[in-house]
Amino acid sequence: MLRVPTSLRTRFLLSLVVMLALLTMGVLLIVRYRVELHVRQDIGQALQTSVASFRSVQQQREATLERSAALVATLPPLKAVMTSGDPLTIQDASGTFSELAGSQLFVLIDRDGRIVALHASAADLPRGVVQDAIPRYLATGTSSDWWYG
Repeated sequence: MLRVPTSLRTRFLLSLVVMLALLTMGVLLIVRYRVELHVRQDIGQALQTSVASFRSVQQQREATLERSAALVATLPPLKAVMTSGDPLTIQDASGTFSELAGSQLFVLIDRDGRIVALHASAADLPRGVVQDAIPRYLATGTSSDWWYG
C-alpha cells in the first residue's frame, strides 16, 4: 500500500510538482498545435506554388510544341512529300519529320481527313482510334486535344 506523506511541506512540494507537470504538458500541447498548424500552412503554400510552376512549365511546353508543329508543317520538303499522294511514300519519308517534331504522336492527313502517315511513341496505338479522333479534333477548332487509345 502506498503511503501519502502527511507533512505540510511534503504536500506543498507534491502539489507544486503536479502543477508544474500540468503546466508543462499544457504548454507543450499548445506549442505542438501551433507548430503543426504552421507546418500545414507551409505545405499548402508550397503546394500552391508548385502547382503554379507546373502549369507555367506545361503552358510553355505546349506553346513550344505548337510552334514546332507549325514550323515542321511549313517545311518545303514535307510539302513536296505530301504532294506525292502515295501513303506509303509519305509514311516512309515522314519519319524524319516526326523525329524533328519530337512529339509523341505525328499524324499527316490528306485533304479528305484520311491518315497518310502515322508515327507514335506508343507502338500499340491503333490507327482506327486516331482516324476516329481526327474529325472530332477538327470540329473543335482548338490547337490541342487529348486522344485516348
